[in-house]
Amino acid sequence: MLVARGIIEQRQAILKIGFQSFVPETYEVSPTQPHIELPVQEYRGLIDTGAQRSCLTRRTIAIESLVPHAKKPIQNVNDTHPHRLYWAHLGFFAERISDDGEEQGRTYFSLPEPVEVIDIANNNWFDAIIGMDILQRYELRFEGDGSFYLQLA
Repeated sequence: MLVARGIIEQRQAILKIGFQSFVPETYEVSPTQPHIELPVQEYRGLIDTGAQRSCLTRRTIAIESLVPHAKKPIQNVNDTHPHRLYWAHLGFFAERISDDGEEQGRTYFSLPEPVEVIDIANNNWFDAIIGMDILQRYELRFEGDGSFYLQLA
């Protein structure tokens, strides 16, 4: 089992996430591909079951030099504003857990396809919002002690 764990902080469910810019490229097809190691910086992702789509703060977008591909009016609880849209490979820093419950090490789990994210205002508590576009794919469980986990595989 592969799980991303967190603890409720200031009434917010925060997970360690990472992402990389998605840039469509074509590659030459060959029988063997070289091993590519791409660094992934760690960010704080807020779990938000009320958000339909995932978002990144403008500060995080600038750090990662993401390039927008579109602009779209997005409605929030108050009104509608235009937001820039970006493609990113999003993932979670997670733990491998054996069938008997023993931790077998940490890893990075990247979603299999890129995710379209929306830019949002900067926030001091988190760098991204993980919305239902991603959460609906996995099991999310909250425990009585304030801990929670997202079961990824």
